[in-house]
Amino acid sequence: MTRSPEPDQERTLLEAVAFAAERLLGPAEQARLPEVLVALGEAAAVSRVALVAAQSGGNAATARMEVRHQWTAPGVGRLQPANTGWPRYPARWQAELESGTTIAGPARAFPAAERVAVEASGCGSIMLVPVT
Repeated sequence: MTRSPEPDQERTLLEAVAFAAERLLGPAEQARLPEVLVALGEAAAVSRVALVAAQSGGNAATARMEVRHQWTAPGVGRLQPANTGWPRYPARWQAELESGTTIAGPARAFPAAERVAVEASGCGSIMLVPVT
């Protein structure tokens, strides 16, 4: 489900990740998150970047995503919790992310049950990168 970026895009993404790591490891990381998300979004040429915390409590059946911080391109809606709170995410994602695996791809490439989770957030594609 992942696609290799073009060489220039790959370099830009790596620079953005280095920028993010420097900012997140600094003394005022919370204040710097907005500029980190902008840099990542612009480098990846995406419409939304969200820092999401997994809320599983060890139970995949009740696992949820909680958006802690986000950036959106002009004209793009921000992720909002559903009436019952933040959306559940597929059980496979919890295991993949806990093992350090990135989950990425266009919504159409995911199995039907997972596609629902991607499309429910208004995304045409998604990339989930575990940060520990």
